[in-house]
Amino acid sequence: MAIDTPAKLAMVGAGPIGLEAALYARFLGYDVVIFEQGRVCEHVQQQSHVRSFVPFRWCCSPLGLAAITAHDENYQPPTDDARLTGSEWLEQYLLPLAATDLLSDHLQLHTRVLGIGKEQVRKTDRAADLPAGDERGDWSFRLLVQDAAGNERIEEADAVLDCSGVLSQPNYCGHGGLPAIGERALRGQIDYRLPDLLGDERDRFSGKRTLLIGHGHSAATAAVQLAEIQQQDPATSFTWITRHEHQPATGPVRRVSNDPFPSRAELAAQANAIAQQANSWHWASQVEKIVREPGGPFVVSLSVPIAGDHSYDNILALVGYQPDLSLLAELQVEPDFATGGLRDPGTKLIQPEDNFYLLGAKSFGRQTGFLFRDGLAQIQQLFAILGDRPTLDLYAAGQPKLE
Repeated sequence: MAIDTPAKLAMVGAGPIGLEAALYARFLGYDVVIFEQGRVCEHVQQQSHVRSFVPFRWCCSPLGLAAITAHDENYQPPTDDARLTGSEWLEQYLLPLAATDLLSDHLQLHTRVLGIGKEQVRKTDRAADLPAGDERGDWSFRLLVQDAAGNERIEEADAVLDCSGVLSQPNYCGHGGLPAIGERALRGQIDYRLPDLLGDERDRFSGKRTLLIGHGHSAATAAVQLAEIQQQDPATSFTWITRHEHQPATGPVRRVSNDPFPSRAELAAQANAIAQQANSWHWASQVEKIVREPGGPFVVSLSVPIAGDHSYDNILALVGYQPDLSLLAELQVEPDFATGGLRDPGTKLIQPEDNFYLLGAKSFGRQTGFLFRDGLAQIQQLFAILGDRPTLDLYAAGQPKLE
């Protein structure tokens, strides 16, 4: 549904895609408010040690670079081919972008969105329930927000863009995706994100026993880094389990055919070689139960092929993430039944709830493989919809190809 400027757009999340969407909106003349429950790009800050597979030219936008340069004439961006750590991306692009005049006054940090509803209409109201000639899109959104002091208030907006990502809600590591027995109580003691294994957190793993769960690139990175620690401290050990029903021929980490990112292809090859050579990888094994006495190791009950109770000092449950859909409970949305995201996040952004959109990693739900440039393509598509201008593309000059 088209919305004319200067309508008010509410962004949920000040991550990379939230900032870029807000910037695009500001260039077009929309009023913008960006709600972020933590710091700017909180999830990037929490994973600041992780180096990207993707070159910088795919991790920025022409609008972002133009805004930063206009704000600071001395700004020097990273080289196009640089593969940045999260910390470098923050310092050299994301934080300067958030500090620009176009965005800085529109950020409400440490402000959590508790729920999103509609003015005057409820989730159950269908078109036939509304006054003649009215549509749900005619009514404003109401956002219940809470500031850092715990004070709640209502904010209104003409459209809502949920760019809140998925990293705040990791999957459980138990059988069938359910929590393993005891896992919920130990949630805060299990690592669901890749730690800084070769940096600040090395001592926690050196000379220790670790259970590694997962078959994605975070698990691959952990395996390669744990093997490096093991070479320097032979007392270090790790067991790697994946939930593949059948043994993959090439190893636990899927290789991307004709991978455009050489470092990702190299990582997968290294991790698969480690899994085979060290005999530390066990496929089709499930976590059934986790117990831990205060100050003691984790005692993990595993299924075949290594059935029994095993003791570990650390658990790395790198098993992916899922979107938090609780914010959307009072909206008419249709998440994909398998992923929880959009059914086709690349081309179909429109929801039954007019003027509500999922963008970024959250739109991919449980799917992996989201790239920053996918989010930029969504932003371009979204504002063509909001402006009712199919050819609108502020990224047209200087943007790397998005196909």
